[in-house]
Amino acid sequence: MTCIDSIYSEYEKLLMPFDCFTWALITSTFVASFLAILILYFVKRSIRDFVIGSNVMAPSLNVVQIFFGISITVLPKGNFARYLTMLFIHFCLIIRTAWQGKMYEFMQKDVAKPEVQTVEEMIEQGFTFYMEEKFKRKNPESEITKR
Repeated sequence: MTCIDSIYSEYEKLLMPFDCFTWALITSTFVASFLAILILYFVKRSIRDFVIGSNVMAPSLNVVQIFFGISITVLPKGNFARYLTMLFIHFCLIIRTAWQGKMYEFMQKDVAKPEVQTVEEMIEQGFTFYMEEKFKRKNPESEITKR
């Protein structure tokens, strides 16, 4: 029998495969890619075409499409731009595969939040204790009574 609070929500389950540090690294990768695209719009057109590709009109959309596994209809023509695109596709493929593998592992087992083990944890989590009036006199050696 499990308590309702011990069950992970759907959003918690989505984030479970990676720890906070890994999510921070993934987020920083995407922030860096969007920041690079933004900066490239303020430099000379020839530099932007070299890095992004002369025929790519929506590089930010390409980043999102690559991450979610949607095919890109317009690929860059330049070698360096194609290399960057393939590098990012490989990165996203590895991250997505790792996430899907861990999610598959979590689907095969019951994952529940760890239960409260000590009175200190109960106090930290704000539990309310209901006791009968003479509890302290009847149970002087109880851990709760000592507090």
